[in-house]
Amino acid sequence: MKILGANLGAKEVKYKPLSERRFFKGNRQNVVQKLEQLYLGLLEESKKTDIQPFPQKDDKVEILAGMVNHRCSSSLDSLKTLSQYGILASEWFGQIESEREAVFCSFVDRIHSEEEHDYKAEALNKQRLKSRNTHFIVLFLDSTNPIMEKLLHLDFFEYERIKKLTPEQISGIYTSDEIEIFEQIIEPFSPGGKNFHIQNMLPYCDWSAIPGGIPSTLVNGICTKMKVYSKKEIEEIAKLFPNATIFNGELEIIYTPKKEKSTQDLGRETLQEQRDIALLDEIETEQTRQGKIVTNEKENQEEL
Repeated sequence: MKILGANLGAKEVKYKPLSERRFFKGNRQNVVQKLEQLYLGLLEESKKTDIQPFPQKDDKVEILAGMVNHRCSSSLDSLKTLSQYGILASEWFGQIESEREAVFCSFVDRIHSEEEHDYKAEALNKQRLKSRNTHFIVLFLDSTNPIMEKLLHLDFFEYERIKKLTPEQISGIYTSDEIEIFEQIIEPFSPGGKNFHIQNMLPYCDWSAIPGGIPSTLVNGICTKMKVYSKKEIEEIAKLFPNATIFNGELEIIYTPKKEKSTQDLGRETLQEQRDIALLDEIETEQTRQGKIVTNEKENQEEL
C-alpha cells in the first residue's frame, strides 16, 4: 500500500504490528509491545462508545476553536487504510517519524482560537480548511469521546511541558507504564518536539502527539476542502467513516450520517417499553375488574 505524509512524502509500505518489527534490542522492544497493546486495547474500546455528531448551524457545519483534527491524504486508498487500521504512527508501516518531533506517535492539530491569538490563527484556520491543495483533506475527531480523552491525556508534547515545568506532578498524572513508554521509546529519539507546549507559539502549541495512533471510529467530520469527489466516492468515504459528516471548505454539508440509536437511547426505549407494557397490563386488569362488576350487577338485577 502507499501512504502520503506531509513530511514523509509518498511511500510504498506494508502494515505490520509494532511487535513484529525490530526497532530495538532488549527491554525497549518490550516497551514497544506495551505501546501496541495500549493502542489495540483502546481501539476495541472505541467500538463500544457513542460518537457525538458534528455540530451544525444554519444548514452548515459549525467550526469551533479547539476542535481536534488530522490532515491526511485525499486518496481513497489512503482513506481505506486509515479506516481499517486507524490514524497510526508511521512506525506501524516501517517508517521512523521523519522530523524526530515525536516518534511512535500520530499527530493532531486544533482549530486555533482567534480570540487568544493574533491574525495568524485566522490565517492558519483558513489554510487548514480552504487550501486549494487537493492532495490533503482534514479528519475531525470527537474530542468529547472518553477514548479520545484518554488519548489526548497521553499527548507527548504535554508530557514534556509538565516534566519541564512541574516534574513532581508526573507520577500523579501518568501510570508507570505510560511513563515507561515516554521515557524509553519516545523522548530519547524525539528532540524536535520537547518545547512545543512550553512556547505559546502557533501552530505548535495546539499540536498533540498521540502514542501509537487514533482509532478511525472517532472520526466525526471530514472536510474535503477544495477537493471534489464524485457521488460514488462520497458514498464510499461515508461507508469507511460511518460516524462522519462530510463537508467542503465552505462548510457546506455534502453528507450527513444516518443517526443510529445509541446504547443510552436503546436503554431509554427499553425502559419506556417496559413502562408501556406495565400500563397496558394495569388497564387490562382494570377493564377485567370493571367487566366483572357489570356482570355481577346484571346477575343481581335478574335475580330480583
